[in-house]
Order: sequence, then C-alpha cells, then structure tokens
Amino acid sequence: MKRLLAFLRKEFLLLKADPLLPRLMIAAPLVQLLVLGYALTFETAHVKTAILDLDRSPASRSLTAALEASDRFDLVARVTSLDELEERIEEWEVKLGIYIPPDFSRHLERGQAQVLCLLDAVDGTQAFTAYTYFEALVAQTFRHAGTQPVFREGSATVHYWYNPLLKSQVYMVPGLVILIVTVVSLLLGSLSLVREKEQGTLDQLLVSPLSPLQILAGTLFPFLLYSLAELSLAMTAAWAIFGTIPQGNILSLFLVVILYLFATLGLALLISTVSHTQTQALFFAWFAMVMLILLSGFLIPVANMPEWLKALTLLNPLRYMMTVVRELYIKGAPLSALWREVLALGGLGIIVMGAAAARFGRSST
Repeated sequence: MKRLLAFLRKEFLLLKADPLLPRLMIAAPLVQLLVLGYALTFETAHVKTAILDLDRSPASRSLTAALEASDRFDLVARVTSLDELEERIEEWEVKLGIYIPPDFSRHLERGQAQVLCLLDAVDGTQAFTAYTYFEALVAQTFRHAGTQPVFREGSATVHYWYNPLLKSQVYMVPGLVILIVTVVSLLLGSLSLVREKEQGTLDQLLVSPLSPLQILAGTLFPFLLYSLAELSLAMTAAWAIFGTIPQGNILSLFLVVILYLFATLGLALLISTVSHTQTQALFFAWFAMVMLILLSGFLIPVANMPEWLKALTLLNPLRYMMTVVRELYIKGAPLSALWREVLALGGLGIIVMGAAAARFGRSST
C-alpha cells in the first residue's frame, strides 16, 4: 500500500510540475460547453428562400408576408421566372424555392390551392424539416375561409434536388471522408516535433546542415502523403460500403485536399512547437479537432448558429473543406464554382503554416 501511495504521490507531483496541463483540463471543457451549448441545435432556421409569385393576389401577398415575418425562413429574392428560381438553387443562393401559380387564389377559394416547392436536399434532414415548416406556415396563413380550412395538408408539390430519397448517407459520408483525413493529419502531425524533443534528436537536427525550413518540410511531407493515402482508402471504403462516389472531378478533390492539408498540418505543427510532451500535444490536438468539427457544419448547419459563432467559423478550414467535398461529391460542382472556398483554404493555409514556421524558427535559435 505504501508503494502505491508513493507512486500516486509521484504522479501528482509530475502533474503539478506541468503548469500548462491542469489549466487546459479546466479551460477546455468550459470552452467546449460554451460552443456546444450554442452550436449543437437541431432546429432549422433562417432557410434562404426565393419566391416566384405569378398570382399577385392578396392571398399570395399574404403568404409572402408570412414568409418575411417568420424566423424559419429568410426571403432573399423575388424572381420573375421558373428558370431563374431553379438557377438560384443551382448556384446555392437559396435552399428553398417557392412557385405560386397564376390561379392560386382561385383554387384557394375551392380548397384546392397548390404551390410548388423546390428544395436543395443535399442535407436531406434539413430539407424535409424546412418543407414541414413551410406546410405549417401555409396552413396557419390560410387557416379559415368562413369556417372551413382552405389549405389542405399535402397540397404543396415538393421536389427534392440532388438527394430525392433524403438518404442521410448522401450528406454524411463525404463529410466523414474528410474527417478521417483531418484526424490523421492533426494527430500525427502534432506529435512530429514534440516526439523529436522527447527523444533528444531535435537538437541534433538543429545543429545539422539542414535549415529550419528543410527540417519542417522533411517532417511534414510524409504526413502529407500518409493523409492522401488515407483519403484514397476512405473514398474506396465509402464506395464499397455505401455506394457513394464523387459526382465531380476526383482530381479537383485531391488538389483541394492538398491545400486543406497545408492548414491542418500547419495547425498540427503549431501545436507541436508549443507542446513540451506528447501528452500535451495530444490534448491540444484533441481540443482543436473537436472545435473544428463543431464549427464546420458537419453535423449542424452553420446557418443555424448564432452570429458570433458564424464569425468564428470563418477561421475554420474544415468549414470550407466540408463545403467543397459535399459540392463535389453530391452536386458534381466544377472547381471554378468553389473559388471562394479554395481561396479561403489557401489563405488560411499560408497564415497557419507561416505562424508555425515562425514559431519553430524562434524556438530553434
């Protein structure tokens, strides 16, 4: 028993000797609780909506007004043709398109009114929920004509684009492919330099003819290749198990992933430079990984988050990569249509990798 108590005392003394780890153990859960409390909501809100009103009657205007007053929908466009309505969805400007036919008010009086709903169903759950909210909104708007309901349940014709069967695998599997790459690059990369520190070989590298930049390149390049191999394996497994294959150009996906890995490996390198032990590095990497996933739109759409969290997601490379992989996998979007995400990934990669290289350069002198 005395030996056990002595061993426990030694472990607590080692923990006390590391001032950073206890602080992380206190701060990390608090930060994650704060983010989770606001981000982890499964409600669908602020669905970007466009409307085509060919009836232009008091009834159709009342429906438009109800959409504008609702917190569930953001009416961002009034279009003049069905082609324009479809184009807004194809260009990702809106998630819901509503078509009110010319005879809407006349059929409304007979209790036979119909509208056409076009939904971007890449996220099938969100699309179905948005349609359910819209039906409830219409039923509430036209609740009574005299004493009888005039809008019957199910009298909206709905078309789900890109994922007509609303399968969750269509939406989730491409995201999981990128999560695997993220986990591999962050965990392995964060252990790179700190392992050299613990083994005492980093000092030998620093006095070698290699420059700090060459040391970084030699350290990270194998992890880049390993992450790309994991991407290939994950894509093959997604095809073999779920039948999920990219509708877009596979080469484009690999090129964007390489750009994305500059950001994740840069973050991993930054973690490795500030960590003194592999335990610290793993803790930092785990914390960063959880935050990246929560703020990426993988589980919860970014549109559902409060404004201050939306601002934080702009600094998250996984948010942009998640958009790219889903657009390439599900919609078959060309790379030219994703230039904003590609530009953001490139900028974040330069910033993070530059900060990591600068930190390593200062610590090596």
